[in-house]
Amino acid sequence: MCSRSLGICTFLSVAALGPAPFEGLVGLGQAQAQNADPKSPQEKKDLDVLNSLADELIKLSSFCTANKAYSEGRAECERGLRLFDSPKLHNEIKKLAGKKDAPPKGFAQRLDVERPKALEKCALLLADMAAACSKQGRTEAFERYLRAIQQDFPSEKALAKLDVAWFEPYRKWTSRDDAKKLEAGQGRVEGKWLDPAAVEVSNRKHSTWDAPWVESDGVHELRTTVPLRTARRLLAYITAYRAFFLQEFGGTWDLKAPSGKLPVILTETQQALREQMKKRVGELALPSGMQGAAYYMSTNMPLNPCFVTLEPTDATGRTLKVGVDDVLRTLTHELTHQLAFEYSKHDCDPTRLTQHQFWAVEGIATFMQGHVFEKGVWRLRQPRLIPLGGNLFEQGSFTLCVEHVDRLPPLAKYMAQSQAELMTLENYSIAATLAYFFLRGEEGAHRASFLKLLERVHKVHDTDKTFAECFEGVDQRELDAQFRKFVEQIKLE
Repeated sequence: MCSRSLGICTFLSVAALGPAPFEGLVGLGQAQAQNADPKSPQEKKDLDVLNSLADELIKLSSFCTANKAYSEGRAECERGLRLFDSPKLHNEIKKLAGKKDAPPKGFAQRLDVERPKALEKCALLLADMAAACSKQGRTEAFERYLRAIQQDFPSEKALAKLDVAWFEPYRKWTSRDDAKKLEAGQGRVEGKWLDPAAVEVSNRKHSTWDAPWVESDGVHELRTTVPLRTARRLLAYITAYRAFFLQEFGGTWDLKAPSGKLPVILTETQQALREQMKKRVGELALPSGMQGAAYYMSTNMPLNPCFVTLEPTDATGRTLKVGVDDVLRTLTHELTHQLAFEYSKHDCDPTRLTQHQFWAVEGIATFMQGHVFEKGVWRLRQPRLIPLGGNLFEQGSFTLCVEHVDRLPPLAKYMAQSQAELMTLENYSIAATLAYFFLRGEEGAHRASFLKLLERVHKVHDTDKTFAECFEGVDQRELDAQFRKFVEQIKLE
């Protein structure tokens, strides 16, 4: 909707907790200037190892480009650039500009064999660096390389080389010494370890919105009055999800980090949620009959916030007290909107909001919320029903399509619907399943076209011809048949 009081166009995206009609890793040190002239023997040694890592990624990228899988080749170079600013990786990406994907059939399976071998070589290089940093007391560097293994170069063999433990509350691997301190209730504030009593004093100090906790990972900034451990648990999830999102789509989709921190506001109560939303977006921008656990306020201005509350309302207007884990699915939906739009603002139309192919906006968000983070690895789940506590359940993202494949409308008719027409559970399920099909179906044949469409829509360069232009030469009737066959093969858990 348009808010005259704000002077900008806005729409509020909502992720519902229950069955209702709605629903880059800067932290790894990309800004470390690793390509600058080393100032010490240690910096030179680090750079030599990172350049060896870049060489491994270039080999993998060359394997992709030799098979005309240019977007995959670019994605492997981007993987390295999330760790350090490598001129050779930038040069490889420049070589791929303007080239269109045309991989041979079966290439995806071959890549699934080659990629893990290359990434494990990189992970072992990082593990050696992390181990050296640990011995030298270089805590920040140790955590940076450890995070890189966890997020972009997953390898249990590499983790086994390090004296680390998984700390579930923060969803990360950390040194065993730090893990023991954290398990004992200690917390590190401003670089210093505090005992549990001192942490509690700090929690009370930051328990009001006059002096909230302000925690940042370099890209996102979380403001909240909840206890520090709860805040960091949520921020750790946000950091991990952003890395996953950029890893999945950054190779083809033109995504660039915003020049400022992306706000996330976490409240303990529904009243605090409404008060914080009013401060950010104004009274007129608030939806009537607000329901849900998470919201993203999208405008044509940069750095729009995500809101999330631990006291959401359900479809009846009743408030519920929930924990952080209970809001992750819905927050993931809204973070997807935030990342997709905010990382597209560098080249967007600032005069309006998206008007066409809105199913793709909700489709990618609803598809991505089906992923779960387990021991540093993201997995897509396909549940028939999702327990919400008590006797309440929410249908999984793909359930309606799988159970009613005979009711699926022609895709051309479905995609022509307006944003208002799309606001039903059935349409959200179709959007999520379509996104799943375009990204994973037909051996990836439609992935590049779909990402091109997502890029245009989120940059607000959409028109009524966007789908035809992005899926040039694709027969709609054949696409319909492929989609229905794909749905029939989905196995619900």
